[in-house]
Formats: sequence, C-alpha cells, structure tokens
Amino acid sequence: MPAQKNQHYIPQFYQRLFSSDNKSVEAYLINNNKIVSSPIKSTASKDYMYSVNGEEKDGIGLEQILSILESHISDTIKNVVANPIQRIDGNYRFWLLFSVLLQEGRTDLSSYNLQTVIYELQLQILNAQGLPNKTAENILKELYSKPAPLSIDSTLANLSHCVDLELKVLVNNTSIGFITSDNPVCRWNYWFEERGVDSLGWGSRGLVCYYPLSPQKGVLLYDNVVYESDGPDEDYLELRDVNDVIVLNRAVFYYADNILLFEKSSIQETEIKEIVTWQKHLERNDRIVVDCFNYKGKDKMYVYEKYARNLGLLSFLRMKSDWYNRLIGEDTFYRHKQSPAEDWEIDALSYHIMKHN
Repeated sequence: MPAQKNQHYIPQFYQRLFSSDNKSVEAYLINNNKIVSSPIKSTASKDYMYSVNGEEKDGIGLEQILSILESHISDTIKNVVANPIQRIDGNYRFWLLFSVLLQEGRTDLSSYNLQTVIYELQLQILNAQGLPNKTAENILKELYSKPAPLSIDSTLANLSHCVDLELKVLVNNTSIGFITSDNPVCRWNYWFEERGVDSLGWGSRGLVCYYPLSPQKGVLLYDNVVYESDGPDEDYLELRDVNDVIVLNRAVFYYADNILLFEKSSIQETEIKEIVTWQKHLERNDRIVVDCFNYKGKDKMYVYEKYARNLGLLSFLRMKSDWYNRLIGEDTFYRHKQSPAEDWEIDALSYHIMKHN
C-alpha cells in the first residue's frame, strides 16, 4: 500500500495549538537566525520518515498507526488545554504520559541521535571483529537508514519508568507565552546537576520533564520523592512569575533541533531573541556522547545524553530538604531497580566515579 509522502514528526493538531489561524505557525529558524510564518502542512515533516521506499508493510504502516494514536492524544490534549483545572484521572494521565514519550521518540532529532548511538556501537563491534572500517560503514548505513520506528519503540519502552512521576498541568498566567519546537520534550535534573552527573534517563532519581501544550498550558513531570511543588494539592499549577516561563522556554530552546514554534500574539520577537542570546553560551550540539575507555582492565563503551544545565530554578518547585536522608540504604541515582549489568555495561554512577577520580 502506498504511504503518504509528507509525514509529520510534530503532529499538525499540536502545531495548531500554537497557531492563530490554524494554517500557519510562527517559526524561528535557529540555523538561519530568522523568524518566518511557516505553513503547518509542511512544518516539522519529512518525506516517508516512517516508511520504507514509500511503501507500507503488511497492509498498515507506522504512519497509519500514529494517526490512530494521535486521535486519542489529540482529544486528551485539547481537553486539557480547554479545561486545565479539571482532575486528571487515570485515563487522562495515561494518554498524557504516552503522548510525552511518543513525541520524544518520533522527532527527527531523536531518530538521528539513536541512529548515531547504534551506528557508533555497532561500528566498534564490527571493527573489533576485523571488518574494514569502510565495509562496516556501508553495512550500517543500509541497516539503519530508517531509524524513526526504532526510536519510537525504544522510547515507549520507558513507559513503566514514568508511572511514578508526579504530573502537573501548568497554567501560564503571565505576560509571556510558552513556546514549543521541533523536538519539544525537555528533560533535566537538578539533583544530578548538583553532583556533576552527566547521564540522564527516564528512570533517574530527580528527573524533571516538561512538555508545552499551548502558549498557556504545559505538562510538568517530576520525581516527587526529591521535589515538592507550591500551591494546593491539585493536578494543576498556576504560574504567575514570568521568570518561570523564561526557564521553561529556555529548556525548549536547548532541546530544539532547528525550529522554535510560537503563537505570534503570545510572545514578542524580542523575547524569542533574548532566549536565543542567553543560550548562546551553552552547548546545544553533540548532546549524545559515546565514550570509550578502560574500566577495571577492560575496554568499555558508555553512551549517555547530556541534559540542559544552568536553566535556572523554578520558583514553584524545590528540592525537599530531607529526601536524601530518607533514602539511606536505597538507590539515590535510580527511581527503579536496575537490571543486573552485563559484562560490557557500566552504570551511570560507576562511570561518574571513574571519570572524576
């Protein structure tokens, strides 16, 4: 069955939430340093991103599956945007969590990052087996020419690592709107940042995750063992401090690939450029690190993702003063029990200790 050629990795329904006319969205092109009005039908999309040679296998392809899932996700997000102070029941919570993971895994940047990781790992293995570098490269280019399906699958596998996270709908009552991007799911970790730990995963202790839903609404996930939030014990938080919005917009810029998307009336162009200017001193490129080193007499390879640092604190989220003492004897780097490491694996804590001692 022929596949639809133009396949969006940022859904059109989602882009319309940041549009004033449902046809176009304001886009700041990072590499070109300019703002344009971009048609939604051709923004954040690629030809046959989820298809092989323009054909679907077994009668239904990933693009069709994504379309079915998007109908549920769209209904959930639109309802949350329209009614942000409603109670988030189990059904809404599931679809919001699922939408965050699916969106992270399906973007062009996530696919590229995973392709880079797999390519580097497999290249090392093939080289170690004596295969010439050029031959190995040609094999791997053919094998991983369509990384998006694998990226989605590997990201959704983290769903079980997210169910314990606290979920809050953010209601933006400031003068500056939320922005989004072509890679809109943002993760950082104040706990790890304090300790200089580089790696970041969905199962990390101290994780914070943000996903903008519209200029006025967003979703925040965080580890409620480490952090506590202000306000009543509700499923939403009202933001009145413009600095909080600036911190969240900085995170969006850090994780963006090449496009910032925003609704024109919700934020000034000068405010967009201030975010970009502030971020110029931070690394945005090469966020996936493949490090080869010798550990206990054996050659090891450790792959990790650099996360956003120095974003600034959120006024409504703070670290609990006694959380660490309450976890003595438990794992303070992972929220979930890790599976036993294979001979070639090394965990984040061991890597951190080895690299800094």
